[in-house]
Amino acid sequence: MLSPGALKNPLVLLANYFFDSIPQDVFRLEGGDLACCTVTLTSSQREPDRSDPAMLRRLSIDFEPRGCPADYYHDPELDALLSGYCRSLVDTYLLFPCAAIRALRSLSTLAGGRLLLLTGDTAQVLEQDLDRRSAPDIRIHGSFSMRVNYHTLGQWARGRGGRYMHTAHRQAQIAVCALVLGEHPSEFPETRLAFAEAVERAGPDEFFLIKCGVEKNSPALDLEELLAYLRLSAWDPRLFLDVFPVLLEKAPAAAPRWQEEICHAVEAVGENYYHLGEERDLPFSLGVLLYRLGRVARALHFFECSLSLYGSSTAALYNAAMCSLHLGDIPAASERTRLALEIDPGFEPVKKLRLQIQKLTNP
Repeated sequence: MLSPGALKNPLVLLANYFFDSIPQDVFRLEGGDLACCTVTLTSSQREPDRSDPAMLRRLSIDFEPRGCPADYYHDPELDALLSGYCRSLVDTYLLFPCAAIRALRSLSTLAGGRLLLLTGDTAQVLEQDLDRRSAPDIRIHGSFSMRVNYHTLGQWARGRGGRYMHTAHRQAQIAVCALVLGEHPSEFPETRLAFAEAVERAGPDEFFLIKCGVEKNSPALDLEELLAYLRLSAWDPRLFLDVFPVLLEKAPAAAPRWQEEICHAVEAVGENYYHLGEERDLPFSLGVLLYRLGRVARALHFFECSLSLYGSSTAALYNAAMCSLHLGDIPAASERTRLALEIDPGFEPVKKLRLQIQKLTNP
């Protein structure tokens, strides 16, 4: 339980795609004049069930600017930030992260004014990113969100004597920034160095762009390049599945040393996997790749994981039966082919395997 005075160390906050989904205000700035915007949502059809998430895709959003006083919030910090934008921005719609600032202010109080925020989102980072913007839109992607104004969060932190860290270059897909509050005799040199190494030099945005390039060109990459990509991803299971067809095609003809590297990659990806009920069956794919490389015992392990997590399927049972037969476990192979044929009696590979097993048990 966090409470004022309870923390001995600074508070570290991680906000990954968080600020884009909490309330923001919208203002219209034109020639130094400030107007707050009321929002109207209109559906293309009648909506008897307004809790239906499918309704989000049928909504259009309209903003109506209405004059407002300079002390709109009756809050010195928030009103000072707005006033600064009235002087610096020419003609724009401004998303103002009011709820984010209030949340950070409360957490700063709990932390005794000492905290680090590390945050990643689709965001506006620099003041020039805020000017001459059209009315904001709502993005639909399984949930809904809006762009985040990181510059205002940075100005808020600076107003409290803190630091606002962002990259010198523009981040194309995901902006990663940091705020630091609290006093330090030399202005947090190790924190600034860590940000430079993890975000400025090669951060999540750079890796995402590399990922997009790999997706478009993976068939042209050789095994060394694909394995380097997986290492850079920290053996990400989803990215492994994206390049799995290419690995499966190229692995059998690879030199033994590269086959060893592929097996190491499979084990590393498998160790990194946390099952969330995804549609794509990672353990099955890991098993198929290992079986192609002759690592039958480990392949069986992953086929059994697939059966445990995804339930019985003809493909998983067939492959598990093949492994069992190869390892000399005839009863297990026989039982798995029987179960596979119960699911799909016409599956020819299982029928052939069943006959092969019967010949071994009844020569």
